[in-house]
Amino acid sequence: MKIFSFALILSAVCSLGCTKKTNEEFQTLTVGMNPSYPPFESINEKGIIEGFDVDISHAIAKLLGKKLVIRELEFDALILGLKYGKIDLIISGMSITTERQKEIIQIPYQGEAIRSYVLLSKGMLPAINNDAELGKIKGIISVQHGTWMEKFLSKNSQLMLHTFEGTPQVLIDVLYDKSAAAFLEPAAAKAMLIKRPELKFLEVPLREEDWVLGNGIGIKKEATVLAENVRQALLTLKSNGELAKLSAKWF
Repeated sequence: MKIFSFALILSAVCSLGCTKKTNEEFQTLTVGMNPSYPPFESINEKGIIEGFDVDISHAIAKLLGKKLVIRELEFDALILGLKYGKIDLIISGMSITTERQKEIIQIPYQGEAIRSYVLLSKGMLPAINNDAELGKIKGIISVQHGTWMEKFLSKNSQLMLHTFEGTPQVLIDVLYDKSAAAFLEPAAAKAMLIKRPELKFLEVPLREEDWVLGNGIGIKKEATVLAENVRQALLTLKSNGELAKLSAKWF
């Protein structure tokens, strides 16, 4: 009776989300990303996804001998999509945090530890030396939904937030005077400043316990063989200079 009941439960759960791969799917590498975070990934004027993460995904798939399939997902749906087998990897400028490492494997592939954040604004902001002083900002702060930045800001009950699915929308909120400042990682902020040099740039240090350990490729905890293959592919891309070449291209 217990075995029969377990089978029924497993069948019900799988009907909601489990996927069984076909032979063709075993020959593909499905990468999930949210194309609203330039220069990591965005949609160009021709409607094509481009960026550092797109190029890295192609390079990894080639080394693994697989056909690349890119699946667009909302940023906060990426980990869930990974767990339910909708995607094989997350390559979407996802910061490595201790909280995420409890849920998935994260393999470093880009960026150094983030020890500060950036506020972009149209006007001058008050001097801010740490997160406790963020309350000095009179107005709303815009931030991307599902990111460590949103969770970080949400800890401060004094702040009013506007959350968006992508970095461009976060910036638009500032440009149209709906938010006083946009809260961004340094790399994304510097990329935005190239297009909008008139914006003010304020970098504020994070406390050590809030540092982010660079960006990581996300893989299911159970997918240890795939994780090792991806690690080896990244080592190859580092040793042959391809990773440095792509970094120079996009950053």
